[in-house]
Amino acid sequence: MHANNLLVDEPIRMSTILDPSKPSSLPAMTKIVGTLGPRSRTVEAISACINAGMSVARFDFSSGDVTYHQETVDNLTAAIQSTKKLCAVMLDTVGPELHVVNRVDVQFLLR
Repeated sequence: MHANNLLVDEPIRMSTILDPSKPSSLPAMTKIVGTLGPRSRTVEAISACINAGMSVARFDFSSGDVTYHQETVDNLTAAIQSTKKLCAVMLDTVGPELHVVNRVDVQFLLR
């Protein structure tokens, strides 16, 4: 699949639009972003979202504390391991605010 070309096996008919797509060897060109919140932060819920096609997990830092978000990250990690599918992480911070905590003994420099 090229940037300006679309591969179509046959002419599209209205009756075939709702049929499941044929498996393709082409990589997905889109990402599905899902916000992980109070109702969707369990391992089971995240696994279901990943299996349904979620490829980016969004964290909304306008609410919740460090413990809440760490538990959600841990649940996301467990869901990724159980589904054996990758999922990117997107951090939605409050304005220009970002706190970096060094949790290892090795220091690093931010430039």
